[in-house]
Order: sequence, then C-alpha cells, then structure tokens
Amino acid sequence: MPENGQYDAMIQNGGQPIMDMSDSTAHYEAQYPINWQMLDMPLSNTFNFMSLPNELLDIPNFVISPTDHGALHFDLEAIQHPFEIQRPPEEQNGASHRGTGSPEERRSTNAHQHEQAILDRVSGQSKTSQSSPENQIVKPHLPALSMTQDRCSTLLNMYDRVFCAYPLTGDMEANPFRCRSDNSGGSSYLLHAILAISIHHLGRQIGDSDMETEAANHGDTATHLYLNALKSPDLQPDGLSLLDSALVLFAFGATKSAFGDWNDQLKRVVGILEASGGPEALQHSRRVRAQCAMFVWWDCTISLISRKSCIMDPIYFRVLSTYAGRDGWTWFDLVGCPLPLIGCLMELSALVAEYEKMRGMRWAKFDTSRVVAIQQFLRGWSDERFANIEEQDVAEEEMQLKRDGHQCTEAWRNAILIYIVRIFDKKDLPRSPHAMSYRSRVTLDCVRSCRKSTNIQKQLLMPVFLAACESSSAEAKAWAKEYCTFWNGKSAYGMFGSVVSLLETVWARQTIEGKDKMWWGQVIDDKCSSNVQCLLG
Repeated sequence: MPENGQYDAMIQNGGQPIMDMSDSTAHYEAQYPINWQMLDMPLSNTFNFMSLPNELLDIPNFVISPTDHGALHFDLEAIQHPFEIQRPPEEQNGASHRGTGSPEERRSTNAHQHEQAILDRVSGQSKTSQSSPENQIVKPHLPALSMTQDRCSTLLNMYDRVFCAYPLTGDMEANPFRCRSDNSGGSSYLLHAILAISIHHLGRQIGDSDMETEAANHGDTATHLYLNALKSPDLQPDGLSLLDSALVLFAFGATKSAFGDWNDQLKRVVGILEASGGPEALQHSRRVRAQCAMFVWWDCTISLISRKSCIMDPIYFRVLSTYAGRDGWTWFDLVGCPLPLIGCLMELSALVAEYEKMRGMRWAKFDTSRVVAIQQFLRGWSDERFANIEEQDVAEEEMQLKRDGHQCTEAWRNAILIYIVRIFDKKDLPRSPHAMSYRSRVTLDCVRSCRKSTNIQKQLLMPVFLAACESSSAEAKAWAKEYCTFWNGKSAYGMFGSVVSLLETVWARQTIEGKDKMWWGQVIDDKCSSNVQCLLG
C-alpha cells in the first residue's frame, strides 16, 4: 500500500497518483486532477461475460460436486434444514395464491418435475423457448440433480461460473463477487446469500415465480446470520471475509428494488474495514480492494442522488485510485465508468452535500469555483483509450467494444454535466436555457448506440435516469422506459424497474406543476428517508 509520503506527493503533483507511467491503463486513469483536499473535508480492457468461452466455464476450480471438496467448503447438508425466517403474513398470502398449499409443500410434491424443468430449460433442451438471442444470458449446462445437496452444489457452480459476473461490465481476473475456496471462509451466511441470488437469477431465467419465495427465504436467513456474525466482539482475524457476504447481499437487494437500507449496509461495511485496520486493510489482497471499490462506487452514486455526504471515508477511494488498472481490475470493468469521471463524481458528491447544507443558511455563500473547474474539465475531456479506432489494426470485435466504450464514457460525461446544471441554482451557476434539452438528447443517443449484446449499456442506468428526466421528447421518454424494461428482464435487477416508476412520476408531476418547478430530486426525497435510499449505480 502507498506510504503517507506518497499521498503528499499526489497532492503536490496536482492530485495525480504516483504510479508506474509505463502502464498505459494506469497512466490513463491518472488523467483527472482529483482535488484530494476537497475529498478530505469532514463530511482495462473490457471483457464481455455474456459470451464467456467454454474454457472459462470449464475451469476445474469452478466445478462443485458432493465428492469434490476443492472449491467452496460449505456444509451443504445443513441446507436441507435451513434456518427459516418467518415471512410477514402479507407476503405469505401473496405467495400462496399461486397454488394450493404452501410454496414448500408444492415444491416437495413436484420436486422431480420441477428439477427436470430446470435441467431442460437451463441446459437449452427446451424446444419451446421463445426468447431471442439478444435476450439470452449465458446458461451453463447442468448435470443431473438427484438430491438437495446436489442442487445446492449446482447452484453454487452456476454462481461462480456465470451469476457472479452479472453486476459487472465484464468478468475479470479479480472479480470481487466470485467466491472460491482460496478467498472465502465458506460461512453459512455466505452460502445462503449465494443461494439467494442464484435462485433469483435462475428463477427469472426459467420463468418460475415460486423460486422468488425460496430466494427471499435464503436472503433473510443470510442477513440474519450475517448480522449475528457482526456482533462478534472481535472480528479479527477473519473479519474481511465478511465482505464476501456484504457484497452479495448488497447485490441481492438491488435485484428487488432501487430503494433499500443502503446506508445502513454501507455503515456495516465501514465497521468491518475499520475493525480490520481501516485503509490499511486494503493492502491484504486485490480481492479486498476490488470489493471495496464496489462499495465506494455504490456509496458515491447513492450520495449523488440523495445529495448527502458519503458514508465511507474518501481515503478509501484515494487509496484504491493508486491500484486501479494494475491490480486485476479497473473501474470501467467494475462499473462502466472510468476513473477520471469517477473522480469528478466523488468530488461532486462532497460539493453537493456542502451546497445543500448552505442553501438553508441566510448569510452563507457557496463558492462554485471548483464546480466550474469540473465543468470545464468535462467539456474538454475524452477517453483516449477509445480514440482513433479506425486507425488501429485490431480485430473487428475489439473495434466494436471500443466503440461501445466510447459511447458509454460519453454518456457518463454528458450525464454529469446535466447533473451539475440541475443541482446548482442558476443564480450560482449560469446556464444556457437550451443546454439541458441538448445534453439530454446527446446522453440518450450515446446510450442507444451501445449494443445490447454486451453489458456496457447495462451500466448506464443513472445517465439514462438523469437525461430522461430532462427530456421533452415523447420518443426519448419511450426509449428510456424501453431501456429500463429490457435490462430489468435481461439482468434481473429490480433497479431498472424502479426507475420506470420514478420516471413516470417525474414526468406526470412535470406536466401538472411545470418542468421549471418540478425536478427529479423532489420525487426522490418523497420516496426516501433516513432509513431508505435510492441506488442507481
């Protein structure tokens, strides 16, 4: 991990991390002169996992069976009698209307037919599939399932081979969601968390709504056991292994809705990190760094939408920025946004939180000079990795991926400019009366230009939301809803469905109250509270 002296050197070097400039990716991700003083105020190449090669799917370390103990070391027999969390009466009633008896009784009665249906449909043996290639997600071949233990092993195998890459732009060497024997303690709460998200994804793929109840039960069990583990008086020496469960449970929550107790979950993550040494814990492994990067990103996007301070100390982002690009992961591979733009977002989250506080102060005046500097940087910035594609002697697919990357980064760049203009009052930050409509169109055009056959477009939910809220075009609004509906179905993440509802509410209220008086922040504030926040990243 970098020494303290190197942090001082970063600041003296205009905020640029000191790293090996022979690394082209590292050099690229040092472009943006991040204002570390502002952040310290109190407050790679992409890889399309949608077309995973057979070589990756056949890695022996991923294969899990009752007689193969070289992968995840879980007590699979315990899953036959899992700890059950009592479901609320309204959920029980809602789940039981689909058939006679409880979901458990129906699954027991039709176990053989149910498992055979999974085999037929997931392994591609179904002859009645109506889904187009564009809507299909990688579906690995499943071996025959004869016992509950076998089914658990198969689900764990599917998670490590396919499902663990769903939240990312592309699979990578340091995938923070993958849980193998060499980086996981094999805890019961991690087992239930993985089963919860795997059953959810499998149920969505095969159209079995009953599996949602099963997934919810595993999710509740995982949360209960995870929270009990956090009560341990001493999280050492295995405290960092709790990040595995925290990450999977966070992702599982996003499969349900964009709204959740995200800040509470982030506070628990901070507790785990601080109990393990704080920022110094990041030196232990690149896996921990990649996991922390995901939490930093989620924290930042939640902060931007809520206009409140981040939960995690900016020092984590500061340290991670010295590793990204040479650590088996990049910010773009994780979340679809490059470090220069994430630097802007991190700094804006701190600026916006201060701005919101000062708006209620009679004699205070917010200094917008740093906001203007970020604006100017964004207007002139372009992603050099994706420039001059036609002049490079590369394979066609690589050229297509670079084009997708260019459109993706342009969507983020324009969306951030939209965010700045919308958040800061026009008397504090002068604007063109037509700039918002133009930026909205440019942003949505960029997103639309990204191919749906890769997951790069999936990572642009927040730009779509920000741009669509400013649009006056019926065509653009319809396309924004189509985007959310498509990825809600393809990725099985409920965040996309939540944004459809948010957009409809914003547009309806703009029609009634007037677009100049109504903006998305008012709708977000009405739906959120101290216990509920909105996640769009």
